[in-house]
Amino acid sequence: MSSPALTLTGLACRRGGRLLFEALDLALGPGQAALVTGANGAGKSSLLRIIAGLLPPTAGTVSAQGAIGWLGEAAALDPRLALARALGFWARIDGRPNVLWHVDAAHTRGLATHPGAYERHVLGLFGRALLGR
Repeated sequence: MSSPALTLTGLACRRGGRLLFEALDLALGPGQAALVTGANGAGKSSLLRIIAGLLPPTAGTVSAQGAIGWLGEAAALDPRLALARALGFWARIDGRPNVLWHVDAAHTRGLATHPGAYERHVLGLFGRALLGR
């Protein structure tokens, strides 16, 4: 495996006085994925927020090569727009107009140019667009 693209070391999260997880270690190489499962309130969304830098960990570190994006369950993407244009709106606000170069037509099979078509596939495409894969 090549050097990790994402490394979590000794990660812990406490919310509302409750310890959700602790001593979490993970290393993912480029192109690898992890499936996060658990009951409601187990800390899945908190873990993802920590990885994205939106929530500080109680303990531990997150290190990443490249950009990390967050897409929660309520994506702020306009379904009337093509995926490339919807992503472009937020990319311009974030000062990253070149993110659209990563919405590769070969990978999106035309979804980037058809309004509303991305709704069924937005998670994978959005992640690929932000991470440049």
